[in-house]
Amino acid sequence: MSIRSKLAELSARGEKAVGLFLTCGFPSQDETSAILDTLAETGVDFLELGMPFSDPLAEGITIQRSSEIALRNGVTLRDVLDTVTRFKSRHDLPLLLIVVYTVVTTLVWGRVFCGFLCPFGALQDVIDRVVPRRFKRPLPQGLHDRASYVKYGVLAVIVIPALAGSHVSLYQYFEPFGTVFFRSPSLLLWAIAGAFLAASVVIPRFYCRYACPLGAALGIVSLISLKRIDRVEQCGHCKVCEQKCPTGAIRGATVDFKECVRCNVCEIELIERTGVCRHDMEYVRARLVQLEVGAGVGVTDG
Repeated sequence: MSIRSKLAELSARGEKAVGLFLTCGFPSQDETSAILDTLAETGVDFLELGMPFSDPLAEGITIQRSSEIALRNGVTLRDVLDTVTRFKSRHDLPLLLIVVYTVVTTLVWGRVFCGFLCPFGALQDVIDRVVPRRFKRPLPQGLHDRASYVKYGVLAVIVIPALAGSHVSLYQYFEPFGTVFFRSPSLLLWAIAGAFLAASVVIPRFYCRYACPLGAALGIVSLISLKRIDRVEQCGHCKVCEQKCPTGAIRGATVDFKECVRCNVCEIELIERTGVCRHDMEYVRARLVQLEVGAGVGVTDG
């Protein structure tokens, strides 16, 4: 039975729906299945099964902690899907798989989660503000462009084995959030997280740019996002936003939206007219003509 059919049935009888939420893998994978069965047999109208992930800040402290425990239990995407399959084979009860908030915001605005909600991204931003500019060494453009695809390879390394049925969780090795904010006892995980933070001293948002599998997944979804960043004709002649972009997503007037974390830096620069956009295009075109003529004269006289 679908959730729509169940709600229609209850509405026809003038009854309210009772729905309960459970994080898959909490307190353990086996106990999740047992709890779901028990709830289904006690008259619950629908169940929400939360897919555990490392940064559920918008969900509140209870779901944060349950997700942390589930991930420590090694719960994978395959485990979640297997749990759903087993449950639906035994019960005709609506079961919602909850991954809504992050997916919806990404479909509408792009990687809003990365720019405003991810605490590890915020930690990297703090490092960027504290570290003097003289210590920063951004990668050459060509190398940056190639390295930005590494995180998509990391995503594949995590997702493909999970879909193939592997129960070995690799996500913890590529997601330093749980290590830093939930104080992991693993020295290996701390070494990995420390390496990402050290790299962020030299290259702003290093982890977001080159290694984050969640950012890669959201980047793929953001390719079809509805709300894009406005650009103007002046952007083609200006480098202000390009130089200030924390993830290197801007090339002149073009924004590589899958790499953009919607930090709003470029939008603020445009609103405040801090670059070439503070001039009308008639003035800009006239200046460009003068520069081209001057360069031509310089070459001829030389």
